[in-house]
Amino acid sequence: MADAFIINGLRTFIGLKNKAYKNIPAEDLAAEVLKALNHKNIAQGIAPEMVIAGNCTSGGGNLARLALLKAGLGDDIPGITIDAQCASGLESIMTGYARIKSGLNSVVICGGAESASTCCVRSYNRNHPNHDPSKEDNSYVSAQFIPETFSENSMIMSADETCRKHGFTSDDLIFSAVESHEKAAKLADVIKSLALPVFGLEKDEGIRNSISKKFIERLAPVLPDGIINAATSCLFNDGAAFVTVADETTAKKSSSPVFKIRHAITVGGPRFLSPESMIIAMEKLIEKSGIDENEIDRIDYNQAFACLDLLYKKRFSKPSNAFGGALAYGHPYGASGAIVVLHLMKALEHFDEHYGIAAVPAAGGIASAILLERIK
Repeated sequence: MADAFIINGLRTFIGLKNKAYKNIPAEDLAAEVLKALNHKNIAQGIAPEMVIAGNCTSGGGNLARLALLKAGLGDDIPGITIDAQCASGLESIMTGYARIKSGLNSVVICGGAESASTCCVRSYNRNHPNHDPSKEDNSYVSAQFIPETFSENSMIMSADETCRKHGFTSDDLIFSAVESHEKAAKLADVIKSLALPVFGLEKDEGIRNSISKKFIERLAPVLPDGIINAATSCLFNDGAAFVTVADETTAKKSSSPVFKIRHAITVGGPRFLSPESMIIAMEKLIEKSGIDENEIDRIDYNQAFACLDLLYKKRFSKPSNAFGGALAYGHPYGASGAIVVLHLMKALEHFDEHYGIAAVPAAGGIASAILLERIK
């Protein structure tokens, strides 16, 4: 089977809901990145055969195809859209990896986009069992993830329950939130080359240069009797990110850093404790890859909640999220997996390291993880 490589990638700067990208739908954010990435690829003699995009909240349809047409990639380029919630962007890359490995394609652009500012507000049909005739408004944004409950707060409930099970305190969570912003602010210039200024935004809006423990302590929990608050969970964001996944022949044409995809995995975990699925994915990926755990230089993950840091540190001591995490720069759901991969690639390059893992836990107790090897 063919080997698969990541050779180029870009993202937008990440916006806060109803701020810089207030009126910009996800497909337009995606189109800008696709256009710029395609230009970069063509300059290296690399032509895409397909686009795969993650997206969760734009209301259906096929965002990948719509975005690539808006980007001017051409009628002959197919696009497919994947919804695996928070893991959508990483699953898009993994699908591209599988297509390269199987020989179906030679070059696939993979990633995702999300717009919390313009996402669709959905409503249950009156025939659906979840429709409540006593309510005038049956609208919702977050879908149902597990059979036992349907709540817009299901992910926060899962994070709170994880904290209770493992004995994580508010002070523990606050430290992670402060650290994330400090890292992001300190090394923002290192990853600036990954970000494309579009629609007037030239910085990640969520990063706070100075955020204090005292400020976070004053924030009330999101849920009554909860632990997670607005600073120890990610905010709502807009953004897009894509990478180019290619076979070895194509990768040799690239003048950019090249990363080989060594293995990838998707796992299921405890449905009520979805953050735990991330650790399961990391462990199974290492086991299945054949790479000794000691050879892994760093592990990056989507920091949707501060409790993920604490879970990670209970199991691993390797460096992680060198440029901060989603608590600082944000979590545009469909794009986040590709953002984590881009940041991991830059960290491996910046610190002159060899192997790294990118992982994303997702709603309902699943997680995806991918192992990269820096080639040049």
